[in-house]
Amino acid sequence: MSLIKSEWRSQVRLAIRDPGQHAVRDSHLDVVTGMVIDEMWSEILEMSPYFLSARQEITSTDISDPGYIDMSAVLTSRFHRVQKLLRDNTEYSYEDPKEFVIDQTADTLLVGRYYRYWFIGDELWMSPLNDTSSTVDLRYSYLPPLYTGLLDTATVVWPDGFESAAVFETAYRLMGEDELKRSADASWRRLKSYIKRRYPGPMVIHAHGHSRDFGDTG
Repeated sequence: MSLIKSEWRSQVRLAIRDPGQHAVRDSHLDVVTGMVIDEMWSEILEMSPYFLSARQEITSTDISDPGYIDMSAVLTSRFHRVQKLLRDNTEYSYEDPKEFVIDQTADTLLVGRYYRYWFIGDELWMSPLNDTSSTVDLRYSYLPPLYTGLLDTATVVWPDGFESAAVFETAYRLMGEDELKRSADASWRRLKSYIKRRYPGPMVIHAHGHSRDFGDTG
Protein backbone atom coordinates (compact mmCIF):
# COMPACT_ATOMS: atom_id res chain seq x y z
CA MET A 1 0.00 0.00 0.00
CA SER A 2 2.48 2.59 -1.20
CA LEU A 3 1.62 6.06 0.05
CA ILE A 4 2.01 9.28 -1.86
CA LYS A 5 3.66 12.20 -0.09
CA SER A 6 0.44 13.96 0.92
CA GLU A 7 -0.88 10.71 2.44
CA TRP A 8 2.39 10.15 4.29
CA ARG A 9 2.19 13.67 5.73
CA SER A 10 -1.40 13.03 6.83
CA GLN A 11 -0.37 9.84 8.63
CA VAL A 12 2.29 11.73 10.58
CA ARG A 13 -0.26 14.41 11.50
CA LEU A 14 -2.67 11.77 12.78
CA ALA A 15 0.14 10.25 14.88
CA ILE A 16 0.91 13.62 16.51
CA ARG A 17 -2.82 14.42 16.80
CA ASP A 18 -2.52 17.53 14.65
CA PRO A 19 -4.86 16.98 11.67
CA GLY A 20 -5.68 20.69 11.56
CA GLN A 21 -2.01 21.69 11.04
CA HIS A 22 -1.90 23.89 14.15
CA ALA A 23 1.16 22.46 15.96
CA VAL A 24 3.65 21.87 13.13
CA ARG A 25 4.08 23.57 9.76
CA ASP A 26 4.18 21.36 6.67
CA SER A 27 7.67 22.60 5.79
CA HIS A 28 9.11 21.55 9.16
CA LEU A 29 7.22 18.27 9.16
CA ASP A 30 8.60 17.44 5.70
CA VAL A 31 12.20 18.19 6.70
CA VAL A 32 12.01 15.90 9.75
CA THR A 33 10.24 13.19 7.72
CA GLY A 34 12.96 13.33 5.07
CA MET A 35 15.70 13.01 7.70
CA VAL A 36 14.03 9.99 9.27
CA ILE A 37 13.41 8.23 5.95
CA ASP A 38 17.03 8.70 4.81
CA GLU A 39 18.44 7.50 8.14
CA MET A 40 16.20 4.44 8.21
CA TRP A 41 16.94 3.58 4.57
CA SER A 42 20.66 3.73 5.37
CA GLU A 43 20.12 1.17 8.13
CA ILE A 44 17.97 -1.01 5.88
CA LEU A 45 20.72 -1.05 3.25
CA GLU A 46 23.25 -2.12 5.88
CA MET A 47 21.02 -5.09 6.74
CA SER A 48 20.00 -5.89 3.15
CA PRO A 49 22.54 -4.34 0.76
CA TYR A 50 20.63 -5.22 -2.42
CA PHE A 51 17.20 -4.00 -1.30
CA LEU A 52 17.75 -0.93 -3.50
CA SER A 53 20.46 -1.73 -6.03
CA ALA A 54 21.19 -0.37 -9.51
CA ARG A 55 23.58 -1.20 -12.33
CA GLN A 56 24.83 1.63 -14.48
CA GLU A 57 27.27 1.78 -17.36
CA ILE A 58 29.40 4.90 -17.15
CA THR A 59 30.85 5.87 -20.51
CA SER A 60 34.12 7.64 -21.22
CA THR A 61 32.34 10.99 -21.59
CA ASP A 62 31.44 10.82 -17.86
CA ILE A 63 34.96 9.92 -16.69
CA SER A 64 37.05 12.98 -15.91
CA ASP A 65 40.81 13.30 -16.37
CA PRO A 66 42.96 11.82 -15.05
CA GLY A 67 40.54 9.04 -14.12
CA TYR A 68 37.69 9.75 -11.70
CA ILE A 69 33.89 9.74 -11.69
CA ASP A 70 31.93 12.58 -10.10
CA MET A 71 29.31 10.43 -8.35
CA SER A 72 27.07 13.39 -7.51
CA ALA A 73 26.76 14.37 -11.17
CA VAL A 74 26.85 11.10 -13.12
CA LEU A 75 24.69 8.58 -11.28
CA THR A 76 20.99 8.27 -12.03
CA SER A 77 20.16 7.45 -8.37
CA ARG A 78 21.35 8.77 -5.01
CA PHE A 79 24.56 6.90 -4.25
CA HIS A 80 24.90 4.85 -1.07
CA ARG A 81 27.69 2.28 -1.54
CA VAL A 82 29.69 0.58 -4.31
CA GLN A 83 28.81 -3.09 -4.68
CA LYS A 84 30.88 -3.97 -7.75
CA LEU A 85 33.04 -2.00 -10.17
CA LEU A 86 34.31 -3.45 -13.47
CA ARG A 87 36.50 -1.81 -16.09
CA ASP A 88 37.74 -3.75 -19.13
CA ASN A 89 36.20 -6.88 -17.57
CA THR A 90 38.46 -6.47 -14.53
CA GLU A 91 36.93 -6.11 -11.09
CA TYR A 92 38.36 -3.30 -8.98
CA SER A 93 38.68 -3.44 -5.18
CA TYR A 94 38.39 -0.64 -2.67
CA GLU A 95 41.59 0.78 -1.16
CA ASP A 96 42.12 3.45 1.48
CA PRO A 97 42.96 6.83 -0.13
CA LYS A 98 46.06 7.19 2.02
CA GLU A 99 47.63 4.33 0.03
CA PHE A 100 47.83 6.53 -3.10
CA VAL A 101 50.07 9.45 -4.05
CA ILE A 102 49.36 11.31 -7.29
CA ASP A 103 51.67 13.72 -9.08
CA GLN A 104 49.27 16.62 -9.54
CA THR A 105 51.45 18.20 -12.22
CA ALA A 106 51.76 15.18 -14.50
CA ASP A 107 48.55 13.43 -13.36
CA THR A 108 50.45 10.22 -12.75
CA LEU A 109 50.28 7.70 -9.95
CA LEU A 110 53.45 7.76 -7.85
CA VAL A 111 52.33 5.34 -5.15
CA GLY A 112 49.45 2.84 -5.22
CA ARG A 113 48.34 -0.49 -6.63
CA TYR A 114 46.49 -1.07 -9.88
CA TYR A 115 42.87 -2.18 -10.18
CA ARG A 116 41.78 -0.30 -7.08
CA TYR A 117 39.30 2.50 -6.46
CA TRP A 118 39.04 5.06 -3.70
CA PHE A 119 37.01 8.13 -2.80
CA ILE A 120 37.95 11.78 -2.47
CA GLY A 121 34.75 13.53 -1.49
CA ASP A 122 32.14 12.64 -4.15
CA GLU A 123 34.83 11.63 -6.63
CA LEU A 124 35.49 7.93 -7.25
CA TRP A 125 39.10 7.55 -8.41
CA MET A 126 40.43 4.48 -10.24
CA SER A 127 43.92 3.12 -10.66
CA PRO A 128 45.51 2.94 -13.18
CA LEU A 129 44.97 6.59 -14.04
CA ASN A 130 44.70 8.16 -17.49
CA ASP A 131 42.30 5.50 -18.73
CA THR A 132 39.25 7.54 -19.65
CA SER A 133 38.37 5.61 -22.81
CA SER A 134 36.95 2.50 -21.14
CA THR A 135 33.36 2.07 -20.01
CA VAL A 136 32.89 1.40 -16.29
CA ASP A 137 30.24 -1.09 -15.21
CA LEU A 138 29.10 -0.04 -11.75
CA ARG A 139 26.63 -1.71 -9.40
CA TYR A 140 25.73 0.27 -6.29
CA SER A 141 23.13 0.52 -3.57
CA TYR A 142 21.18 3.74 -3.58
CA LEU A 143 18.85 5.88 -1.51
CA PRO A 144 15.41 6.78 -2.89
CA PRO A 145 14.67 10.33 -4.09
CA LEU A 146 14.78 13.01 -1.41
CA TYR A 147 11.44 13.23 0.35
CA THR A 148 11.59 17.03 0.47
CA GLY A 149 12.01 17.11 -3.31
CA LEU A 150 8.91 15.04 -4.07
CA LEU A 151 5.64 16.45 -5.32
CA ASP A 152 2.65 15.79 -3.06
CA THR A 153 1.32 13.32 -5.67
CA ALA A 154 4.60 11.34 -5.87
CA THR A 155 4.88 7.87 -4.31
CA VAL A 156 7.24 7.61 -1.35
CA VAL A 157 9.60 4.64 -1.80
CA TRP A 158 9.31 2.46 1.28
CA PRO A 159 8.81 -1.25 2.12
CA ASP A 160 5.09 -1.87 1.59
CA GLY A 161 3.10 -2.37 4.77
CA PHE A 162 5.76 -0.99 7.11
CA GLU A 163 5.16 2.75 6.76
CA SER A 164 4.34 3.01 10.47
CA ALA A 165 8.02 2.53 11.38
CA ALA A 166 9.02 5.83 9.78
CA VAL A 167 5.71 7.57 10.54
CA PHE A 168 5.93 6.93 14.30
CA GLU A 169 9.65 7.73 14.41
CA THR A 170 8.94 11.06 12.72
CA ALA A 171 6.08 11.74 15.12
CA TYR A 172 8.33 10.98 18.11
CA ARG A 173 11.03 13.37 16.90
CA LEU A 174 8.44 16.09 16.44
CA MET A 175 6.69 15.64 19.79
CA GLY A 176 9.10 13.69 22.03
CA GLU A 177 6.36 11.57 23.61
CA ASP A 178 7.28 8.20 25.14
CA GLU A 179 4.16 6.53 23.73
CA LEU A 180 5.21 7.47 20.20
CA LYS A 181 8.71 6.14 20.84
CA ARG A 182 7.32 2.78 21.96
CA SER A 183 5.19 2.58 18.83
CA ALA A 184 8.15 3.55 16.66
CA ASP A 185 10.43 0.92 18.23
CA ALA A 186 7.80 -1.83 17.87
CA SER A 187 7.18 -0.95 14.20
CA TRP A 188 10.92 -0.79 13.51
CA ARG A 189 11.41 -4.26 15.02
CA ARG A 190 8.74 -5.66 12.71
CA LEU A 191 10.37 -4.02 9.72
CA LYS A 192 13.83 -5.32 10.66
CA SER A 193 12.43 -8.83 11.02
CA TYR A 194 11.00 -8.55 7.51
CA ILE A 195 14.31 -7.24 6.14
CA LYS A 196 16.26 -10.08 7.74
CA ARG A 197 13.90 -12.64 6.22
CA ARG A 198 14.67 -11.20 2.79
CA TYR A 199 18.43 -11.22 3.39
CA PRO A 200 19.52 -13.94 5.85
CA GLY A 201 23.19 -13.08 5.37
CA PRO A 202 26.07 -15.33 4.26
CA MET A 203 25.15 -18.97 3.77
CA VAL A 204 26.89 -21.32 6.21
CA ILE A 205 27.42 -24.88 5.03
CA HIS A 206 26.79 -27.49 7.69
CA ALA A 207 28.27 -30.95 6.98
CA HIS A 208 27.18 -34.11 8.76
CA GLY A 209 29.74 -36.71 9.73
CA HIS A 210 33.14 -36.81 11.39
CA SER A 211 35.94 -34.35 10.66
CA ARG A 212 38.13 -37.28 9.49
CA ASP A 213 35.79 -37.63 6.51
CA PHE A 214 36.81 -34.15 5.38
CA GLY A 215 40.59 -34.34 5.60
CA ASP A 216 41.29 -34.23 9.33
CA THR A 217 43.99 -36.73 10.27
CA GLY A 218 43.29 -36.61 13.99
